[in-house]
Amino acid sequence: MGGSIGKGSSGSFELESHSRHNSIVSAIAGNEVDPPGYTAKLETADEKKYRKRSHLVAYATMFFMSIGQSIVVSGVWPYLNGLDPEKDKGILGFVIAALPLGQLIAAPLLGIWFNKIGSIRLPCLVTVICFIIGNILYSILDLFGDSAFWFMIIARFIIGLSTGNVTLCRLYVAAATTTKERTITISIVAASQALGFVVGPGIQSALVPLGSSVPRGGEIVFDMYTAAGWVSALMGVLNLIILLPFFFKEYYIAEKEQAMVSQGKEEVKLPAPNMKGLGSILCGYFCSIFVYVLIESMATPLVMDLYGLAETEAVTSVGVALMAGGGVSVVMFLTAAFLTKKFDERLVMYVVGFVPLIIGCVLFIPFSGPAIPTYSESDNVVNNITEVMSTVSTLASEGMSTVSTLASEGMSTVSTLSTEATVSTVGPVINLGCPVDTQPWCEDIPATHLEQLLVGFVICIAGYAAAQALTQAIFSKILGPKPQGIWFGVLTGMGSLSRIIGPIFVSAIYTNLGTIVTFSTLTGIMVFSLIVLLIFHKHMEPMDTGSPNNNNN
Repeated sequence: MGGSIGKGSSGSFELESHSRHNSIVSAIAGNEVDPPGYTAKLETADEKKYRKRSHLVAYATMFFMSIGQSIVVSGVWPYLNGLDPEKDKGILGFVIAALPLGQLIAAPLLGIWFNKIGSIRLPCLVTVICFIIGNILYSILDLFGDSAFWFMIIARFIIGLSTGNVTLCRLYVAAATTTKERTITISIVAASQALGFVVGPGIQSALVPLGSSVPRGGEIVFDMYTAAGWVSALMGVLNLIILLPFFFKEYYIAEKEQAMVSQGKEEVKLPAPNMKGLGSILCGYFCSIFVYVLIESMATPLVMDLYGLAETEAVTSVGVALMAGGGVSVVMFLTAAFLTKKFDERLVMYVVGFVPLIIGCVLFIPFSGPAIPTYSESDNVVNNITEVMSTVSTLASEGMSTVSTLASEGMSTVSTLSTEATVSTVGPVINLGCPVDTQPWCEDIPATHLEQLLVGFVICIAGYAAAQALTQAIFSKILGPKPQGIWFGVLTGMGSLSRIIGPIFVSAIYTNLGTIVTFSTLTGIMVFSLIVLLIFHKHMEPMDTGSPNNNNN
C-alpha cells in the first residue's frame, strides 16, 4: 500500500485521454463510469465498500475543518474588542492571518509526512487533536487578561496548523480512486469544504441568543463567542472518532490501476509544464482571494461602522449573509461545470469569475449615500461625567453620608467612588457607529447604500466561487497527467500566503484611509490579475502529451 498516485512500475506515467478543456468541475455535469468488470480486477466487493466508506471520512474531515475555520469569522472582532478594547481594527488582520500562516507551514510538512509513511491516519489524528486544543484555547481567552490578544493569535495559529490536513484529504482521495472516479470525488471534496463554510457562519448566528459577556476577563464564560469555539472542539472530537481504525480503513487503488493499464503499453516522457501559464494562474488565484479576505475579516466591523449596528446584530447579519453566499458558491460551482462543457474554460473563468469580482469591488465603493454614524471617545468622557454626577446626586438625596466624608478626604477618593459608581450603577457605555478618533475618514466619506453593498456582496461571492474552481481546474490541466501533489502544494501555499498578507493589508488600509481607498485598491488588484491572465492566455493550454485525444475540444 503506497502513497504514489498514478505511477507506473518503472516510474514513468501512462498518458490519460482527457478532452482539451475538460476540467475538474466538469465531472459534475457528466456521467463517467468504469467499463464493466473494470474495478473487479482491482479489488473485491468488500474492499470497494470499505474504500468508498473511507471517502466519506475524507469528506467529513473537510466539512469539520471548514466549519472550524468559518464558525468564528463573524465574531472575531467583537470578541477581541471585548477582551481588549484598546486594540483597533488595524490589529485584526494579524489575528485573521494567524490561521493561514499555520496552514501554510503545516501543509507541505504533512505532505512530506504522508509520502514517508504512506498513510494519512496518524497525521490526521495529530492535526485533529491540535484542532481541538486550539478551539478550547480560543474559548477560554477570558482567563488571560491583558495577554488575551496574544493567546487569540496562538489559538488561531494552532487551528491553522490543524487545517493543513485538508491537503491530506485531497491526496488520499486522489490515491484512493480510479481514474474515472477521481474527478467527481475531488469535486465532492471541494463541495464538502464549501458546505462547511455555509454551515459555520450559520452556527455562529444561531448562538447569538447566548449574548455577549460584559465586562470580560477573569473567569471562563459561556457566551455567543466562546460557544463557537466549544462547538468547533466538539466537531473535532467527532472527527477524531471517525478516523479510528474501526471506521476508517485506507485503500490505495490508484497505483494498482496504473500498474494494470501500463502493462504492454509504450511509456512516453512527458514535457515540462508551461511555467508562464502556471505563473499567471497562481497570480489570479492569489489576487482573487484578496476579495474574500475582505468579506471574511472585515465584514463584521464594516457593517458596525457604516450602519451603526450593535455587535449582536452585526454578527447575525454577517452570519446569515455568509450562509447565503455559501449557497451562491454552490450554484456557481455547478454553473461553471455546465458552462465548461460548451465553452473554453479560460473564457468562462474570465467572464464568470474575474469580471464579476471586479464589478463587485466597484459596487462596494460609496459613490453616494447616507452619512456614517459616528462617535468620539471625548463624547464618552462628557457622558461619563454626567452619569457620575447623576449617581452622586442620587446617593446624596438618599441621605448617604459617604459623599460628604469622601469630599473631605480629597478628590482622589471622589474619583474612585465615581468610577465604581459608574461601573456598578450606570453600566458600560456602548458605542455605535464609526470611531472618529481612530478613523477620522468617517466624517468625510458617506456610507455605501445597503442595497448596493448587498448586490456587490452577491456578485463577489459568485465570481470568487467560479474563479477558485476554474483556476484550480486549469492549473491541473497545465500540469498534465502526472502526480500534482507538489504543485498543488504551491497553489495551496499561494492561497495561504494571500490569507496572511490580505487581512493585514486590507485592515490597515481600511482603518487608516477608509472605504473608498480600500475598495478602489481591491478593484485595481483584480483588474491587474485579469490583465495578466489575458496576456498569458495562450500559455494556459493543457499539456501537449502527444496523444491524439489531447487536441479534442
